[in-house]
Amino acid sequence: MSQAVSTRGPLAAFERLRHWWQRLAAVVLPGTGAGETDRVAERILGEVRPLLQESRTQRGGEVAVRNRAERIAAIYRGASLAQRTAILELITHEFAPKREELERAIAAIQEAADDAELSRAEARLRIALNAPRAKFFTQFNLLPEGVKFLVDLRADLLAALPTAPALEVLKVELDGLLESWFDPGFLELRRITWHSPALILEKLIAYEAVHPIQSWNDLRNRLDTDRRCYAFFHPRLPNEPLIFVEIALTRGLPGSVQLLLDQGAAEKQTLLPAAEARKLTEALGHPDPATVLHDALSRPEWPSDARLGEALREPMEKLAARYLVREKSGTHPLDSVAHFHLSNGAQVSRLYWLADTSAHGMEQSYGMMVSYRYEPSEVEEHHERFLRDGHIAAARRVSRLLD
Repeated sequence: MSQAVSTRGPLAAFERLRHWWQRLAAVVLPGTGAGETDRVAERILGEVRPLLQESRTQRGGEVAVRNRAERIAAIYRGASLAQRTAILELITHEFAPKREELERAIAAIQEAADDAELSRAEARLRIALNAPRAKFFTQFNLLPEGVKFLVDLRADLLAALPTAPALEVLKVELDGLLESWFDPGFLELRRITWHSPALILEKLIAYEAVHPIQSWNDLRNRLDTDRRCYAFFHPRLPNEPLIFVEIALTRGLPGSVQLLLDQGAAEKQTLLPAAEARKLTEALGHPDPATVLHDALSRPEWPSDARLGEALREPMEKLAARYLVREKSGTHPLDSVAHFHLSNGAQVSRLYWLADTSAHGMEQSYGMMVSYRYEPSEVEEHHERFLRDGHIAAARRVSRLLD
């Protein structure tokens, strides 16, 4: 006489648990047999499992949750890739949604007789699918390096998927969480310069894959005065450039990328027009139009030297006018004070030569100052044009300096 064996009950549950444990051990160690490596794997899984169970039951307050997340992260970081794969499989199993609730929700959708029932059934399914895995991952956001930990964990998931396809659901859930955290609205755009922290510069070198950076001198060349580099950062990853762009400022389009990467190439930025540079060299008896302005301003005595100051006044006023009226980042003036006044309807009214010869004034703008005028009858028009197309209103005496 044959006898049917029930697949339910405590014994069956115990058998399933033992089968799962054996599968985890097989992932950590190919083959069978006890040994030192087996004992290490068993110890790691034995340490992680109760922590995962505490996380599942949400035991303790915020401090306990953070401490538990730190312990899990420390164990995970200390494991090999194969052992990490086993931990990830354990997480997938421990935090899976209840199958019975899923089946009931799916059945309710199939049996829905009208839109109201279908809506309730969809909500029920969404709740059933809202597995504890996402809540488990969010606890790592409490750690200073928690977001970085999850990004690295995702890299392990991608490496493990070919041999552990059951981890696909964990990847999908983690992807959804990271997509919400890395929404463009949360990212910060920052300029990277040679004076940025060394940690960021090192990562810029490491991450550049299109045109590899060969050395620190090469990097310095790419961050020189004729270059710009910007990167997006996440608030929880302040030293991790997520996306970056390198810009070379040129006249026209170069025919070869080697011209842009040439560390010995001359800088492509000219402050003074050729005629202005020649005029200044003649006035000062300087031999080189390309460096005359730099050399003149490098002399500490120039503000008190009447001859030198008079020769510099016209070209410096023209440069100041160009900076205030034409130099922009997008549609916004580069100068933050100018942006404030112009966005409120003012116009650039007048430039003042050597108006602030204090140490701060000389360092900030070579002693030059500017005034902004609010004309009541024109404020609204200036404000609207500035917001619409970035138009900067300037008095005639300032506009003449741009010709």
